[in-house]
Amino acid sequence: MGELLDGIHLIDGVDYLSVFLIDCGSHLVLFDTGFNRKDAPKILNYIEKLGKPLKLIIITHYHMDHVANIKKIRATTEAQLAFHEAETSHIREKADFYLKDGQKLDSCNMEIIHLPGHTAGNISIYLPDRKAIIMGDTIFDENGLIAPPEMYCKDHDQAKIIIQKLLNYDFNVIFLSHGRPMTQNARSQVEELVESLK
Repeated sequence: MGELLDGIHLIDGVDYLSVFLIDCGSHLVLFDTGFNRKDAPKILNYIEKLGKPLKLIIITHYHMDHVANIKKIRATTEAQLAFHEAETSHIREKADFYLKDGQKLDSCNMEIIHLPGHTAGNISIYLPDRKAIIMGDTIFDENGLIAPPEMYCKDHDQAKIIIQKLLNYDFNVIFLSHGRPMTQNARSQVEELVESLK
């Protein structure tokens, strides 16, 4: 799909979920690494095509479809790795630093939103300059927005309730790991989801 919005890229051809890359001007940040190890070259080729160094890999949570290519991508690019501390026991690779709720990463103007439920350390990433949120698995799209399915959640009730926290942020675009990018009217659809889960 390529560039979706002002430096936000959806890497083409990755199986099963959407892997996003942000151009921060002088460098790139990758969000999750995919499920299938044959996707690592696709991700690395896309990074090379943009011609800027990958400085950071952010993992939204520990599930296998998000972490399979950490080792390969990290070894090739020497990027730092970051995720929430609650995911530590589930991710083989060591974090260079941990992410926490409300943390701001100034080099690319983003803010971490801790949204436990799907996993204990599940996060989304708020991009205020673009009024966008990279969701990870906080919300899914199955012909409409839904909470993450119960079978994939550590605490399904918490995963549903915590979605309302997103409404504290000023956004109108969302990028889902499982589902199509929503580049308009996203906030109103998240509001409808929150209301339906009450």
